[in-house]
Formats: sequence, structure tokens, C-alpha cells
Amino acid sequence: MRNTLFKVLSIDFDFFQNVTQRQLYAYPDGIDLAPELSDIVWGVKYMENGDLLRQINIDKTLLFSMIDIISNQKPGIPVMIANSHVHAHDFILKHCNDRKVSLINVDLHHDIISKNKKLDCGNWIKHLIDKSIIAKARWIGREISTEMYGFTDEDVKKMHLRYDFAEIESTQFDAVFLCRSDPWTPPHLDKYFNSLLDTIKNKFSRILIEERVKQPRDIPVIKTNIDVA
Repeated sequence: MRNTLFKVLSIDFDFFQNVTQRQLYAYPDGIDLAPELSDIVWGVKYMENGDLLRQINIDKTLLFSMIDIISNQKPGIPVMIANSHVHAHDFILKHCNDRKVSLINVDLHHDIISKNKKLDCGNWIKHLIDKSIIAKARWIGREISTEMYGFTDEDVKKMHLRYDFAEIESTQFDAVFLCRSDPWTPPHLDKYFNSLLDTIKNKFSRILIEERVKQPRDIPVIKTNIDVA
């Protein structure tokens, strides 16, 4: 059994949003900030581009499909729910017990390389690769992901990028990680994140949840510009 791969399902909630490049340009800079500062930045963004941002919604078909996948997992596997994807790095190291990892990353971004050499939310996979932890990695993204990075069709083939969950619908994972990614997820979508959060809380017995993501963001400056109820 020690030679088998440790299968990890890593989910970034920003994957589920239906968003255009124009809308993405109205987002914050995409770096992790202190919670209070992140809320202020989003408040400013809503004041500047409220009409554009409030058009962003969730792909409910993909969300419900992921809820089904989560519901079919074994309840005793380790699970972590956090704000930043950077925490997936230590979570995987903690639980893989020196086994090689097979990683499925469901994400709007590839999270392999960023401008920062130090560990962050945009390069945590590369840090695991450098530690020879990952034996196999697969990215499940969205069509906007290829537009955002300027990937060609040949790039997509080389990366084995997929846009749906067909290959993981019946997979049993050894660990699950979920992040909300506040810099990349408009606060009015938090209520949909909570539906996934509640599914996980009701399903699993070994869960670590960061305090920050237990409740939807409640930002007065945002509530004057957008209905988050």
C-alpha cells in the first residue's frame, strides 16, 4: 500500500465563476492580503465597477457536479478548508506520509508559477514538484483560463488541461482541500461557496476550517452597492 499514490483533490472556488476577461481586469491584484485589507479593496472595486462585477455568477451545473463528487467520498479522509490556496502545500505534506502524490487541481489558475519565488497561492504546486512530492498532476480549468494566460491549443494538449469532471466522477480521493480565494472571488458569490462548505461539513469527520471562511464576507461598503443577500 505504501507504493500507491496519495490522491488529492484540490478545489479553488474561483473555478466555478462565470467571468470574462473584462471582468477579471476589474478584480484586485490577485495576491493574498490581510482579511481586513482584502475587504476594503473589494469595497473599492465594487464602487468603481459595481455594474460590471454584479453580473458575475456561478456555473451551478459545475458546482452541483462537484457537490456530488464530494458526497461520494469516504467520510474519514482529511479535509482542509481555507481562504488561500497556499495552505494546500503544507496540508499535502502533512497527510501524504512520504507517499508520492497524484494531484487534481480544480482551479481557474494553474498555480504552478508566479512572479514570487517564495511559496504563495500561485506557485504552491511548483514547490511540491521541487520537493519531488508530486508524481502526477492534472489541472481542471475553465475556457477563460486559456484566454487569461494566452495558451495555444498545443499548450492545452501538453498540459492535458480539462474543462469538466468526467475523469474524476468516480475517483476516491485520500484528501480534499478547498479554498475560497478571496482575491479571485467576488464577495457576492460567497453564499454559493457556503453550499459547498456545508456539504463538506456534513460529510467528513476530519475537517480543519479556517475561521475566515466560516461565514460569507459582510462588508458594509459593498452592501451599499450590491445585494449580497
